[in-house]
Amino acid sequence: MTRRIEALIAVIDEALIIIAFLLLGIYVARSAGLIDVSTAVAVVSGVGGFIVLIAYLVIRVHSRRPAVGPEALIGMEGQVFEDLDPEGLVLVEGEIWRARSRGGEKIPRGMRVRVIGVEGLTLIVEPYPPASTGSLHG
Repeated sequence: MTRRIEALIAVIDEALIIIAFLLLGIYVARSAGLIDVSTAVAVVSGVGGFIVLIAYLVIRVHSRRPAVGPEALIGMEGQVFEDLDPEGLVLVEGEIWRARSRGGEKIPRGMRVRVIGVEGLTLIVEPYPPASTGSLHG
């Protein structure tokens, strides 16, 4: 949610600058008799619509879940590759990652886990029910 708000604030900030220059330009053009009121309204409406469209697209992009990097793994399931005590290795999406158990508990090799967070390049995981005792190779 925070990323969306930051993106929206950035778009509003830029939009206010654009609107200020636009209104100044319209004021000067109207004072010089270069444009009439209907043209000024059409220009302001068009620019306003464009700004709303850009704001919508920016918020939509920032609402997406990350597609790459460790953050993209949050919510994914994996399997302990090397005992977590509390740190070790996990296999998630075909890659081996350094991981740490959330509560510092020991999680043995072969147990299923779910990624609940990321600190740097270390995944934070918790056991994922139902607990599996199967091995990685079969």
